Amino acid sequence: GSEARRQSRIDPLLLWTKLHVRYAGQEKAAISTATGHVQRGTFTALLGPAGSGKTTLLQCLAGRLPSDVSVTGSAAVRGKPMDSERMKTMSSYVADEDLFLPHLETLESLFFVARMRVRTAKMSDGALTDLCMLLLEELGLADKANVMVGGELSGGLNVRGLSDGQRRRLSLGCGLVSKPTLIFADEPTSGLDASSSLSVMQVMHDLAANANLGIICTAHRPRHA
Repeated sequence: GSEARRQSRIDPLLLWTKLHVRYAGQEKAAISTATGHVQRGTFTALLGPAGSGKTTLLQCLAGRLPSDVSVTGSAAVRGKPMDSERMKTMSSYVADEDLFLPHLETLESLFFVARMRVRTAKMSDGALTDLCMLLLEELGLADKANVMVGGELSGGLNVRGLSDGQRRRLSLGCGLVSKPTLIFADEPTSGLDASSSLSVMQVMHDLAANANLGIICTAHRPRHA
């Protein structure tokens, strides 16, 4: 009812309080008393130098830490205690490495992921293709739909295709096909030049606002802009 809708506006999409993470056999905690929150329609960055625990915190919030890792503190989704399985169904995790087949075209690559992730047998290939094209337009990749992703083949041959920044945006698209409420992106600007990094960050900022998502990413030494 109206009370539930009002409460959903008050409660953060994701809230974590005094999280403490320690890996088995390690004396020093990887994360200590971390507190923060993410609202719908916002883009949040976890900043810090290498080894500061950014990825560990991201994996903890996404429910992706190994079972032998000790975690204390609290995390809540829409005001309710976080459950790792529920989190995995409502979120997407974009790793810091692009895993694409170099000889597939951009649209083919996104369609392949969509066919695996979209949970509906009723959606035709044509409708799924339309969904993928819409995502490519949002990511500024519509004109690259029929361009090979590119990269190095197993034999060492290098296939020309998308730029590093364009492949990173395609990775974000793969995270978006399941229409998640939350997106976790680990070092989405890793290895990119300043211009490509800014472009990827702008895409995430716009996606959060336009699709009313919560996006949280890790970033290492970002430029001031």
